[in-house]
Amino acid sequence: MQNTNLILSLIKLSNYRNINKITEGIEEKDNLLQICHFSRLCLYSIEELGDLSEQQKLLDNGYVLMLLILLGIDDYSDVRQDIQINQGLIHIIGLIQGLRQGKKSYDIKIQGQSFPPQKALVKTCMEQIEEEGGNEEIESQLINKGRNKGFDYLLDYNRWDGRIINNALSAKEEILNLYKNRSIEGLFWNYQ
Repeated sequence: MQNTNLILSLIKLSNYRNINKITEGIEEKDNLLQICHFSRLCLYSIEELGDLSEQQKLLDNGYVLMLLILLGIDDYSDVRQDIQINQGLIHIIGLIQGLRQGKKSYDIKIQGQSFPPQKALVKTCMEQIEEEGGNEEIESQLINKGRNKGFDYLLDYNRWDGRIINNALSAKEEILNLYKNRSIEGLFWNYQ
C-alpha cells in the first residue's frame, strides 16, 4: 500500500463518535454506521495482511487509538456495541501478537506479508496504549461485563459478556507480556 492518506482516511472514517448527535434520521445514521464498519474492516485487513511498512503506517496514523475508542463506544444498541468492543479487543491482541512474534505467510491464497518480530514497533504500540488510557478501558470492560457474574460466566462463549471478558483478559496478558505456564500444576503467570 503506497498511500498513507488511505490509512489515515480510513481511520478517520471509522472513528465517528456520537453518531446519535450527528444525524437525526435513522437512514442517515445507518449509512454512517455502515461507513464506520466497512472502514474498520479495511483497516483490520491491512493489519492482518499488511507488510511491515503498513504496520508502521497504522501505528503512525492512530490505529491503536481507533481500537481503543471501540472499547468505550456507546453509539450502538447493546448487541452491536458488544460486537464492536469484542472486535476491538481481538484486534488489539492480534496487533500486539503480530508485532511481538512477527508474521509468517503460510497461505499463498491469502498472500499475507512476512516480517520478523518488531521490538521497536511493540514498544511504540505499548506507549500508545498507555498514553490513550487503553489499560483503563480494558479494565473497565472487565468490571462492567463481569459485574455480579460468577466465575463460570467467564467461560460462557455463547454470551457477548463472556467473550468480552475472555478477550479483555487476553488483551491484558498481551499488554503485560504475560503467558500462562500450564506445565506446572495450577496456573501461574510469568513474564516473558
